[in-house]
Amino acid sequence: MKIGELSRRTGLPVITLRYYENEGLIESHRTQAKYRVFREEMVQRVHQIKRFRALNLTIQEMKHLLEWGLQPRERCLETCHLIESHLRQVTERKQILIELETELQRLLDSCPNSRDSDCAILRDLSSHSG
Repeated sequence: MKIGELSRRTGLPVITLRYYENEGLIESHRTQAKYRVFREEMVQRVHQIKRFRALNLTIQEMKHLLEWGLQPRERCLETCHLIESHLRQVTERKQILIELETELQRLLDSCPNSRDSDCAILRDLSSHSG
């Protein structure tokens, strides 16, 4: 199938599919007319990649999982470690976002919502230059 059909069947834009191909996540071959032609199993592969993206996995993590999926029994422990590491990273980012939310709320709470006074938020941000 050509890239346009793969796009229609997976719901991803052609540019994204080209990117995934350039990154080595999906494969095609070229016809004599230089069209990209994808095998049927690339539809399932793209859906798998979409699932990986929903988990916010990196390209490198996706490459590992796709490779390891060819030997699921031999690679199960490595897969568990990868997901465990990714979860730790997500937990750390979550904490950073919680701290950011707290600081933004503190700034917003300092706002008098009045045109008659100096902006407390701008005053606060300018006094804490870093």
